[in-house]
Amino acid sequence: MIVLRILTIGIVLFVASLGAVAQISNPATKKFNVYKIDINPNATKEGIRGISVLFSAEYNFSDPEYASLKDKQGKVHLTFYASLTDANNEPAYNAFDYSFYQKINETTALHFARENVYEPQNKAQGRRNTGIELFIPFTHTTLPEGANPVKFSLNAATEKGTRFENIYSQSLTIQRPPAYGVSLTPKQITVFDKAGKPYPAGQLEQDFFLIPGANKAAKDVSAAANVDLNESLGFVYSEGDVLRLKVEKSTQKGLVRTNKARLLRSPDGKSLGNFNNAAALTGEWSLDPKAGKTVTLKNNAMELKLEVDRYRIPAIRLSGLSVNPLVTQEGVAGMSVSFTPEVTLLPELPYVEAHLSYRPSNESPQVSVTGGKVISGKAQTDTTGSVQLDKSSQGKITVFYPAFNLLLSDPEVRQKPPKYFLVQVKLPNNPSVVAQKSVKQDLSLGVLKDFSLSPAVVLKDTVYANEHGLTLSIPYKLPALYFDLMKGERYVSLYGTQDARAMELLRRMTPLVRPNR
Repeated sequence: MIVLRILTIGIVLFVASLGAVAQISNPATKKFNVYKIDINPNATKEGIRGISVLFSAEYNFSDPEYASLKDKQGKVHLTFYASLTDANNEPAYNAFDYSFYQKINETTALHFARENVYEPQNKAQGRRNTGIELFIPFTHTTLPEGANPVKFSLNAATEKGTRFENIYSQSLTIQRPPAYGVSLTPKQITVFDKAGKPYPAGQLEQDFFLIPGANKAAKDVSAAANVDLNESLGFVYSEGDVLRLKVEKSTQKGLVRTNKARLLRSPDGKSLGNFNNAAALTGEWSLDPKAGKTVTLKNNAMELKLEVDRYRIPAIRLSGLSVNPLVTQEGVAGMSVSFTPEVTLLPELPYVEAHLSYRPSNESPQVSVTGGKVISGKAQTDTTGSVQLDKSSQGKITVFYPAFNLLLSDPEVRQKPPKYFLVQVKLPNNPSVVAQKSVKQDLSLGVLKDFSLSPAVVLKDTVYANEHGLTLSIPYKLPALYFDLMKGERYVSLYGTQDARAMELLRRMTPLVRPNR
């Protein structure tokens, strides 16, 4: 039995995908003629290593088909993007994970090319586009180091959502250069006032941005973090990439990882509100992670001493991915996900993390699934729900996920049920995906019956700490596994009053009895 606990509110953010998908047209080659293409599988663009694609296409739409594709302004727009699949026919790159990276946003990486379809100068020529460019950084693929035979495909989508897949395909061998994971951790932060006097700092209002490439006008960002002592910025880069580290106030309210106001503070947490040079606490430096174990960044307003942890990314493979959509574990309804990792970890990399997510369609944003429990195999889940794979994580691993986790993290899951599940391997404290495996599996969620709440809610007058008040008792039943996965957290939400005195009463409520289970 639980007496009372005030509700804690969680926020879930969704990233819109690039356009709606209304229809898929195949075979697309009847409508498209890619009559000129140049693919460089080992290119460097503005200091970033990756795959460069330059092509021209002619279109075989009939006049009625062409007219049906026009927008309200009477124009036809086609958006081109590429896909890569490895030797096991597994996706090694998904452009929809990088929908921001396109020419209209002034990025060096170009995952989408939006083009106006030009009318022909003469009927024999046909409608066409020329010089269409795509550029895929190696760090945006999950290809391992070394030679990788892949299938490269071009695809197109209209503004109204019709997709044309495989308008052109080609077998390639991509020589992926060595990739490194890096963690930068501030160990000493010093700021200087206008007179040059130094002040030790523990936190800046500004944030770190790891920027790949040499083009300072490009808006590519690989990673971001707050500038705090002992808070790490993690990222992945390919050997030979140009890297820059920028410190500035974020355009998103100056916040990267927190929704709390950030101030310039000393190492002991005191505000440095009287510091007279705060506006100058910005800077940009070239970064060479292989230069040593420490790096110092300095200008007239600040000095940052960072600890560098750099390690070569090992070869990682996933196999045997399967999803059982209807499983009961310890009286709890849910699903299980099984996979077999093949990882050889170096001493400086004690573990990697496997993350589960799903998509309602291939082009939908990923929705993370958390709160799982390893029920077989050598692995463990952490507080974020990721599955830690260490050196002993060999053989098949099965993780159970209660259905309520899906419902809590994604309230729209019943309207847009999962169709594709992904297991992605990431480095510790690093956003980059270094290996992944996907499987198509429908999942429909019915009404949950694991949890039951008795209608007998008891309200009594009482005296507590010499103060008159009320106690509210709410009997309920919950399987034991819920307590393990929820880490003992239970929440009660009370609604229905606008009275100021009642609201003050709610704010002063105190939990008196917590159940053992």
